[in-house]
Amino acid sequence: MRREPAVITVYVSLVFLLLLTLTGALLESAAVQTAKNNAKETTGLALESVFAEYDPDLQEKYHIFAVNGCRKGGSDPEQELLQSLRFYRADTQGAKVSKMQLLSDEKGKEFYEQAVRYMEEKGTVEEALLEQAEALSEAEQQEEITEKLQVEAITGFAHTLSELEGGEPVTGLFSLFAGFFGRPVLQIAMPQGKTVSASSIDLNKAASHRSLREGHGVFTGHREPSLLSDTLFDLYLLDVMNQETDEPKESGLSYEIEYILAGEESDRKNLENVAGRLILIRTAFNAQYLKESAVRQTEITQLAIFLAAVLAAPECEEAIREAVTYVWSYAEAVMDIKALFDDKKVPLNKDDQSWTLSLEGLLSFEKSVAEGWESADEEEGLSYKDYLRMLLALESRQTKCMRALDLIETNLCGESKAKAFRSDSAVCRVQIDSSCVLPRSVHYDFTTAFAYR
Repeated sequence: MRREPAVITVYVSLVFLLLLTLTGALLESAAVQTAKNNAKETTGLALESVFAEYDPDLQEKYHIFAVNGCRKGGSDPEQELLQSLRFYRADTQGAKVSKMQLLSDEKGKEFYEQAVRYMEEKGTVEEALLEQAEALSEAEQQEEITEKLQVEAITGFAHTLSELEGGEPVTGLFSLFAGFFGRPVLQIAMPQGKTVSASSIDLNKAASHRSLREGHGVFTGHREPSLLSDTLFDLYLLDVMNQETDEPKESGLSYEIEYILAGEESDRKNLENVAGRLILIRTAFNAQYLKESAVRQTEITQLAIFLAAVLAAPECEEAIREAVTYVWSYAEAVMDIKALFDDKKVPLNKDDQSWTLSLEGLLSFEKSVAEGWESADEEEGLSYKDYLRMLLALESRQTKCMRALDLIETNLCGESKAKAFRSDSAVCRVQIDSSCVLPRSVHYDFTTAFAYR
């Protein structure tokens, strides 16, 4: 029998073995990669499911997204986060939270960014640009005039009053100013029929006062604050927070914007603080008008000449003129604040038509206030909300953020006594480092992250 060489058979067998080995390796690699993808996808879906459970009240009322890290009664948002991941079948055996950002971190940076983003999506950028230009112009003008008033009035006016003490005809005029200046602002500036809210909060429990838990790790993609974003944030606060001209709230503070500006524990103190600032501003602008108005200057000069003659002290005529100017400006400012608190408008710079208090009316001013005399409703001018916007523009970003978080915590917990919400437990961004063992004892380390956008 003839024997043929088996070269082809051996060759084919070797090639088939190599192909079989390669196919097995590819299948094994695909199986491992599929297991990796499944592990990462499961963790990613679980993380998205966890962050889909954002606090509904926070989103509905304040348009802010964050997971309430203490909603299940725990005190550690990291552990609650990992427990929630396990509930959604993610392997957290070797997982740890490598980065986490809370709503209150860096003085409310995440809160600020989300609020600005909401206002951009709402379509208020064009409005904010106009508001920004107006606010900067008004704030600069306000600071300049107010500073000038403080120099002239505080240093010179007190000396003027001391020089004029004892003159019988002028006692009523200057004691009027001294009496008003020493009385609580709200006692003379509150409109007839309106009462001041008696609500208060415990500042020791507020985010801006207590020791806060902090997140860890550095996230990229943060926006840098700008004048435009600051203006958008101010508009956001005015949009979501209550103020004196709004309907009083059943729980928490009723004067929320005033709290952001003053930071006191009670509505009364916050409103007094804001009213005091507004009276100073209005007195400054009113004094500027009186000094620039020829008609008013004539009236003031005539009164000053008369009072100086009665006192037999012609050398005091200039001091009396300055004193009358500021008394009149202050009394008009009181009426301005009464109008603002009554949701009426008051021009920033007054003219002869918008000036309401005559010199004769000044002499019977206290009686008029007691009888509930009110300012006329101007069709043009700035509302109370506009003046608050000016004051907000002068406040620091961090202060506004933290005090706003105080109010959010108080309001979210106040409506439901059983609910716990703390801004330093509200998770907004997170990065999870996971480690798992796949088939064939393959160790796989991967990272999953989530952030509200």
